Amino acid sequence: MLKRGIIYLTGFVLIAIAVSLHYKHNLGSAPFDAFTMNLANLSNIKVGYISIICNLSFVALYFIKNRNKDIFISLAVVFSLGILVNFFTYNVFDFYYENIFIRFLLFVLATNICALGVAFILYTKLSMMPFECFVNLINSLKPFKKYQMSRVRVVIESSFGIVAMFIGLLFLKGFAAVGIATIFLMFGQAPLITLYLKLSNKVFKEIA
Repeated sequence: MLKRGIIYLTGFVLIAIAVSLHYKHNLGSAPFDAFTMNLANLSNIKVGYISIICNLSFVALYFIKNRNKDIFISLAVVFSLGILVNFFTYNVFDFYYENIFIRFLLFVLATNICALGVAFILYTKLSMMPFECFVNLINSLKPFKKYQMSRVRVVIESSFGIVAMFIGLLFLKGFAAVGIATIFLMFGQAPLITLYLKLSNKVFKEIA
């Protein structure tokens, strides 16, 4: 249990690092992250606090329907993740590169770090991330039960991406945090997570 706890904590620290790095390469963040960043730019509230507000809503809605005891772990994750995202975004990764090659390398690095972090969390099976709570909630509703969760997730992520795009177009300069990388992350992140999850299962089984 201790090992799983350490892996779980490592996972969401990696996710916080990845989210912060995605904000820095300026090629586009994952749809939900683009949504929170554009809201942050619009409201002048730090992105981690916007993330906390949104994720609290996800967890609260999920808990109302499921009454899952993991609510307390999820709440701890919500606040910890938001604080870590603020820390890495505004204190650690306080830089911007014009060079497109360096920005692309940052994108590749952030994408792999995020996939590894999510894989760690999935491996532990301790608690879902807040966004996963929301996806599961929508998928459990009667109109959506007939659809695979992966399809429901893509629709939800696409919706956040579209809203983020309109926030950028209407209130900010251009698409802001929405970019070409947003499309890749929407469809390409899941296979990468699956790959890292298989590797995690193999590695942690060998060192157990």
